[in-house]
Amino acid sequence: MHVSSHHQPLLVALSAAVAVFTAYVALDLAGRQRNAAGKGATTARWAWLGAAAVAMGGGIWSMHFIAMLALVTPVPVAYDLNITLVSLALPIVVTGGALALTARDGLAAGRLILGGLVMGGGIVLMHYVGMAAITMDGTITYDPGLVALSALIAVAAATAALRLAGAVRTPGQRALGAVTMGAAVIGMHYVGMAAATFTFHEGNAQPWFQATPVEPPVLALQVAGVTGVVLALALTSSTLARRSAERKAREAEARLAEEREHTETRLRQSEERLRLAVQATGLGTWDWDMSRDVILWSERTYALFGLAPGGVVDYAQFLRAVHPDDRAATEAAVRAALDPDGDGRLAAEFRALQPDGTVRWLSTQGQTHFENGDSNAAGRRPVRLLGTILDITARRLAEERLRASLQEKEMLLREVHHRVKNNMQAITAILQLEAAQVADEKAREGFAAVGQRIQAMARLHEQLYSAQDLRRIDLRSYFGDLGQGLAALHVGLPVRIESAVEALVCDLDTAMPLGLIANELVTNSLKHAFPDGRSGTVRIRLFREGDDVVFEVSDDGVGSDTGERAKGLGKRLIEALAQQVQAQLDINRAGGYRSCFRMPGNRFTAREAAGTPTETVG
Repeated sequence: MHVSSHHQPLLVALSAAVAVFTAYVALDLAGRQRNAAGKGATTARWAWLGAAAVAMGGGIWSMHFIAMLALVTPVPVAYDLNITLVSLALPIVVTGGALALTARDGLAAGRLILGGLVMGGGIVLMHYVGMAAITMDGTITYDPGLVALSALIAVAAATAALRLAGAVRTPGQRALGAVTMGAAVIGMHYVGMAAATFTFHEGNAQPWFQATPVEPPVLALQVAGVTGVVLALALTSSTLARRSAERKAREAEARLAEEREHTETRLRQSEERLRLAVQATGLGTWDWDMSRDVILWSERTYALFGLAPGGVVDYAQFLRAVHPDDRAATEAAVRAALDPDGDGRLAAEFRALQPDGTVRWLSTQGQTHFENGDSNAAGRRPVRLLGTILDITARRLAEERLRASLQEKEMLLREVHHRVKNNMQAITAILQLEAAQVADEKAREGFAAVGQRIQAMARLHEQLYSAQDLRRIDLRSYFGDLGQGLAALHVGLPVRIESAVEALVCDLDTAMPLGLIANELVTNSLKHAFPDGRSGTVRIRLFREGDDVVFEVSDDGVGSDTGERAKGLGKRLIEALAQQVQAQLDINRAGGYRSCFRMPGNRFTAREAAGTPTETVG
């Protein structure tokens, strides 16, 4: 026969309280699982996930069992222990699986729906497995419509629970979510109970707990107590863990704030040191942002251009401040710095026009920053050019004064060399006059030799006052002139004087001894190497050989086996002059007469020279 049944209100309320508390604890544990971080975070997440599964699954079962005990029927009922334990394990397993499936942040809709189906289906299965654990002398039938409604409520409740588990952050949100979830779970259970119809037969079923008779209210309180203790322990652990995590987070945040403050302090100190250092050097700074065509100037830079600080400056305005005569060169330097194929370096000096009309010389150094890789990367383009600027007006004025002073000194020095040359020519003329009054032939030859030596020195001074560089003697030109002068003194001799001199230069202290040596040796060759009017050639050579420079005077005359041409004053003079230029002397008398002087090459430097190295000068 069909029997009517009802529920004890106190146990119904107790089941509702267990459902809400279970939902609150489960949401809290799920939040701990999601927020686990640091070393061992993966292990901690799985531990909190397992705790949430036990709390939610066990709590849902506890609520279900208490609600079953709240059912009052006119005939006794009992519960199969094994089936009851299966109904306990089901919600724990499916809840854990659903939480694992939806544990990630940014939960996708597909995973949320799948997790809701798994968890809701498990809860429905738990409810009806628990109903199947009832043993009685009768049968239970179900209304399909209400069964379907209970399943729908279970899936909806499970989906909402999973969504809330990934969304709630504050205790208030957890409380609201717990009430919502608890109401949904309770609604599912009691809709499922409403779907059941009990039909009893004559008989006497014995409950499994008859050996220790416990009244359903007492058993419900015991189950609720155990569940509450377990949930309280879980909530306490979660709260302690959260507080520990919050404390560590506060400590980490405090350390971070302290480090940030320390870093900002050091940065301010560094900026201040840099500002003072730049201020001490008198440098201005500038930064050209090409994307906006805006140039940021420091206060010193504004002052260098005679402008008030704070005005907006672009490239066109900068160019207008450059002197018209210097704009083309300045623009060319900027274009070279912006060239993607270059190194991005900028170096320029220009005059700046002040608003009051004064002119100031400025020097700027900069570096271009490019986008898209190194200098070989395609699409490399300049985006920023920044650097420093310095007032060099005082230096420029000093250079101009020094340049004017040097020009004045060069003019005076040229005049000195010119006067020395003239004086030497006057001395030569006096010697010639004196020689004309001397009857002794040897005395006249002595006068002539002295005059030729003076003329050799005079030619050096003549070249100096006409040269662009007073510090260097062009040896090719000097020996060419020397050969021409000696040939002019011996007009009528069928002898040529050839000069083969590399394009070398040296100072006066080296050129003077070499000129005197050449004068002595060429004169000796002209006097002694070609007797009886025979023809020949006298050669002057100067060339590099390894690290040395070789100076050679030779002829193709009769030679001298007795050393007649190397004695007396001329010999001593040549040896003394060779020592002055640190030369090693080697004389060869076979097939003519050759004097070779080997000197250190560091006394000479090369220069570009036109013409062939060999010239016939007489």
